Amino acid sequence: MARQHSESMARQDFFDHTGPDGSDMRSRAHSSNIRGWKALAENIAYNQGFDDPAGFAVQRWMRSAKHRDNILNSSFTRSAVGIARAADGRVFLTQVFIAR
Repeated sequence: MARQHSESMARQDFFDHTGPDGSDMRSRAHSSNIRGWKALAENIAYNQGFDDPAGFAVQRWMRSAKHRDNILNSSFTRSAVGIARAADGRVFLTQVFIAR
């Protein structure tokens, strides 16, 4: 689910929690056959030109109260990160959190 969203953002040149087709986190979970969750959350980021694009994204997420809350929320029992690189070198990251 996380990788799919990052690949979609890289390929379709958008940066949003909602895809151009109207897909959102819940519909992506459904299409990824993720069932039985109580709560979902998602952090997204993109950057370019950093030696450690994932590390840079996490640093920025930790500076943002909402993103940090997702990372530190103990009710989330599952997490995944998906990363994709666009043709121009931008790196798109999606972090998904699931509470069951």
